[in-house]
Amino acid sequence: MGKIVAYPQTGCAYIGEVVAMSPRTFARQFQSQFGTTPAKWVQSLRVEAARQHLEADGMPLKRIARLTGFATNRPCAGRFCNRCR
Repeated sequence: MGKIVAYPQTGCAYIGEVVAMSPRTFARQFQSQFGTTPAKWVQSLRVEAARQHLEADGMPLKRIARLTGFATNRPCAGRFCNRCR
């Protein structure tokens, strides 16, 4: 899971290839098993990792964003705020 959180390019194409499925088949199977899309699941992992860093480390949001796979701190803050609503 750490790799998924750290690499923003991880998606259905990559994971589908790893598990020998087409991206579409992987996405459908994932949705049926977990009740959410792979993208939303990865996003929730990243937001949770960011939350843990904020609570424990006290490091700047910009650094936390990079560590958790967000391109900048702006999408990180936006996703974090959306999840808290």
